[in-house]
Amino acid sequence: MIFISIDDNEFGHLKDLCDELFGAENHVGVIAVQGNPRGRDYGGIARMHDYLLVYSKSGETQINNLENSDKAFPYEDERGGFETRELRNRNTAFHKGNRPNLHYPFYLNPNNSDENGFFEISLDKKDGWEEVWPKESQGLQTVWRWGKEKSKENLTSGIVGKSNQTGSYQIIEKYRERSRMARSMWYDKDVNTEKGTLLVKKLFDGKVFDFPKPYEMLTRIVEMGSDKESIILDFFAGSATTAHAVMQLNAEDGGNRKFLMVQLPEPTDSNSQARKSGYMNIADIGKERIRRAAKKIEEGGWPNGAGKPDLGFKVFKLDKSNFKMWEGDTSKIENLEQQLLNHIDHIDNASTPEDILYELLLKAGFPLTTRVEKIKKADKEVFSIEDGALLICLDKELNQAVIDALAEAKPLQVICLDEGFRGNDQLKVNSVQTFKTLARGEESEIVFKTV
Repeated sequence: MIFISIDDNEFGHLKDLCDELFGAENHVGVIAVQGNPRGRDYGGIARMHDYLLVYSKSGETQINNLENSDKAFPYEDERGGFETRELRNRNTAFHKGNRPNLHYPFYLNPNNSDENGFFEISLDKKDGWEEVWPKESQGLQTVWRWGKEKSKENLTSGIVGKSNQTGSYQIIEKYRERSRMARSMWYDKDVNTEKGTLLVKKLFDGKVFDFPKPYEMLTRIVEMGSDKESIILDFFAGSATTAHAVMQLNAEDGGNRKFLMVQLPEPTDSNSQARKSGYMNIADIGKERIRRAAKKIEEGGWPNGAGKPDLGFKVFKLDKSNFKMWEGDTSKIENLEQQLLNHIDHIDNASTPEDILYELLLKAGFPLTTRVEKIKKADKEVFSIEDGALLICLDKELNQAVIDALAEAKPLQVICLDEGFRGNDQLKVNSVQTFKTLARGEESEIVFKTV
């Protein structure tokens, strides 16, 4: 699911743009969100609301109902709590004329009611029992929402009779769901922007971000558009409210959702409280919020028996390659000489081992969320990827002992720096043979590469 938050002034333009981008056929609906009950007093009309544009990836996408675990039911029986819903279909588009199979009588025993005052019903006609049909509305004979077979299966346990103040009777459903479909208008306190502002102010001991959305609102969006194993992407992360919401929801329901926050390092105002607090750009605020929100969630524990969620995160910045690229017009001898000299030391001197590691991971087809562990092999630091499936050693002084140790671990792939073999061509040749020899007795070959 795709949710885009826009203000009232941008609605027409951005709605057309989103239709073009995501496909008008994938537009699910619009949710009006009353973020400021008092209104913003400018522009002639005090604006109280913003919009959420909702799009699906395809027609097969489902929007989840919203859970309410604290919901209190007015009635209870041996199966638990419930509320009542009229079994009659109140939509007059469905009536006896076009849904004759949904128009049939129930029979109600007026002398047999339960502890809640509801009456026993049957589909079979019985002496002394009242006949109950779906009543007429707007001159049309309405119908039931359920067919006769489903009603038969749910007699008493799922549907019962109820008396009206007029002395007539109706058939009602015992509705036990603690969830319901999201509404097209949100005006409760959980979507109030002031709530989001107060929370961030409390987390940071000061106002470091203007108009953050309340995390409860983002929790609701995540709940509607994901399952417990989803990856949640926010292209305009701001103060990372979405990350906060994902962690909180995982803590509440035991989910394993992951978040991906994207934010340009937009500078904070030089006179702002954020800059005075040491946050040079918006991305810095988002990172710190994730840390503080995670700490707060951990202090609160895991309700409803949910296991401890993963509260860690990694930060990546878009950058150039750590490896010098072959560039320039090599048809001229001076350019060719310069390129050859550059590639004697082909790794950027400013690159850290972690910089090189993640570039190699991406090039090897591993996602950035891959689990990485630092281990020791023959006193050399080695990165173990996915429980040793890939071993990466970025040491610049390799020896036979570390090569043997890497081979004995029997990974699927090994990557070392070419610079680690500098001045020792024999060791490099022996390393290739070491992995080939070991691979002959294995079902799959160990791939050995140098970069």
